[in-house]
Amino acid sequence: MKTDLYARPVFVSKNEHIRAHFLICFVALLVIRIIQHRMGEKALSAERIARALGTATCQVLKGGIIHLDDVGGAIAFQKVRNKKGEIVDTLVYSDKDEIALDYKLIQETFGTNFYNVYPRQEVFNKFLKNITVA
Repeated sequence: MKTDLYARPVFVSKNEHIRAHFLICFVALLVIRIIQHRMGEKALSAERIARALGTATCQVLKGGIIHLDDVGGAIAFQKVRNKKGEIVDTLVYSDKDEIALDYKLIQETFGTNFYNVYPRQEVFNKFLKNITVA
């Protein structure tokens, strides 16, 4: 857990600012752990989840249309089965984008698909309310 979360407040000195900083770090860790729990055996590392979600940006266009921008930017490694039948990474590059694949896996976990879809803000808000954690 120490490698995933750096909760040391560097630029804050007031007690309420330190507490707020720690709360933000704790909530971020909680969100990552919920995502990993929902993913089960397909769970990604906290670093890969943060990188995939960090590349996604959301814009509200004129007329209340929601647009999720392109996600991607890292070359993936090929995966093969080892002698035990487990899927493992190799050091051979593939033509796939690792960040885009991770983002797609997160979307599939939560039953979402808003990539290249332009829903109205009301539809998007209704969708957000229907996401369940359990």
